[in-house]
Amino acid sequence: MRIRAVVVNYNGGDEVLACLRALLDSDVSDLEVIVVDNGSVDGSPQQIEAALPAVRVVRSPSNLGYPAINQVAGDLDAFDALAIINPDAVVAPNCLSLLASDLNDDPRLGATCPRILLDGVYREIRFHLDGPARASLDLLAVDDADRWHLTGERVRRRWHRGVAWTVGEGSVLRTTAAGPVSIRVRAQVPGSLVLTSGEHRGEVPVGRGATTVTVPVGGSPQSIVQNAGSVIGPHGLGMNRGYHRPDGSAFDEPVDVPAWCGAAVLLRSDYLRDVGLLDPRWFLYYEDTDLAWRGLLRGWRYRYVPAARVSHAHSTTIGHGSGLYDVQHVRNRLLTVTKNAPRIELAATWREALSLVTTQLRGDVVARLRDRRRPELVLTGRRLTALARAARATPDVLRSRREVRRGASVADDALPILGRWQDPTGAG
Repeated sequence: MRIRAVVVNYNGGDEVLACLRALLDSDVSDLEVIVVDNGSVDGSPQQIEAALPAVRVVRSPSNLGYPAINQVAGDLDAFDALAIINPDAVVAPNCLSLLASDLNDDPRLGATCPRILLDGVYREIRFHLDGPARASLDLLAVDDADRWHLTGERVRRRWHRGVAWTVGEGSVLRTTAAGPVSIRVRAQVPGSLVLTSGEHRGEVPVGRGATTVTVPVGGSPQSIVQNAGSVIGPHGLGMNRGYHRPDGSAFDEPVDVPAWCGAAVLLRSDYLRDVGLLDPRWFLYYEDTDLAWRGLLRGWRYRYVPAARVSHAHSTTIGHGSGLYDVQHVRNRLLTVTKNAPRIELAATWREALSLVTTQLRGDVVARLRDRRRPELVLTGRRLTALARAARATPDVLRSRREVRRGASVADDALPILGRWQDPTGAG
């Protein structure tokens, strides 16, 4: 199988070099590696050309976002499959060959998806809050933690003179740090905070003033899943199957999945020929969900291949908490639903988006005034900006919708979308 691997670079530095070296070390006999550079100013295109002459560098005329891939994906007769790899992702030597093997086995597979793990190994710090059942606290800062991620049923990001998090009972902070981690917290209701990590257990009183706690990190290090195939949830929410769960045997079974993740995927050229390329209007985020959904409507399937492994630093270029991230996620989810979903879901998704703005506004203003805190409208402003940009793009996207819906060969209620998919492995 002839594979063309494409990496979109924007100031990728050493990470993109590591990504490309891993691709060149792949055990694929017919592999072409291309970098599409979106106007980097860190010298990385020149470094790639000097250090890796086997890699072809294509310079975009401007920053075209992730759909810059389209510049080198249109000549579909030149390859059998297109590998899309993020610049902060590193493929195992046999990753592409394993993905290609499954594509060869079934002509209706449009894409094969690897097991994408967060870069590094992680230890846990667990939060326990003594107080009311709905007690929570603000996590204002995390220091000396290297890479870290938060997970839990009630974890949500908020704004407090910069990015902060609301953390509830049972929340978990996972960190690659080997030494102590310092966290700064503030309780909305005074109480007691218990932090456990390995054999360490510490308890500290917390109140409405900020408290800094140092936690020795312990316990066994674990690999953490970022994506084991993707899911299209209620209101078109793109979700990573297995997101932030410890890796293990639960993710060892191959399974058909509703969608694929653009961080690392192998796409059949016939699938792209039938469905089309990435939508350039998306720029960043949800362009993979959009293309996957269009394929589902035309009868294509996608498979998770657990033996194919990728290590992903995750969000090092843009970063969670940036304005671009916030606006693009909301805007592009709305446009993806507008373009692909049945009409009833389109209306429901827009109503939900408006409702979330109201909820955000209450949290930014009403709740803060009640607690005698200064209102902070950054996240509300970003949601409003996203809605406005989605509304401006909607007339053009509706024209594309007519084409997508006319070409559909599978009924909406037969598709594994909008929260209807049940993971047959129970791992999701």
